[in-house]
Amino acid sequence: MLNQTITTKQKLYLVYLWLVPVIAAAVGFGIGPVSYKIFLPVWVLNVCIMIIAAYQLGAQRLWAHSQPGRQLVVTALLLSAPWFMFSIFAGMGPPPATVQGWVNSADEQ
Repeated sequence: MLNQTITTKQKLYLVYLWLVPVIAAAVGFGIGPVSYKIFLPVWVLNVCIMIIAAYQLGAQRLWAHSQPGRQLVVTALLLSAPWFMFSIFAGMGPPPATVQGWVNSADEQ
């Protein structure tokens, strides 16, 4: 592992990235469907913060000339990239249980 000190800002970004899957699952299964006018802007904000956090945590290693540092960053990006899309499902909530529920949400799909 590289011997680098982590700033408080980087620690906050790291905690945020750790919490994204937990929060997405909790909101997705715990809260009912929310209007797309609310969850899409929140999703865009979440993705922007995730990209900024990933850049702040891995930019110096990505541009460094060491192969292990680059492999670490690429691996982290491949593991976190699916959460860019998975987190959009949190605003959609669980799927409707009835046919009428599917019909009512047809315009949002």
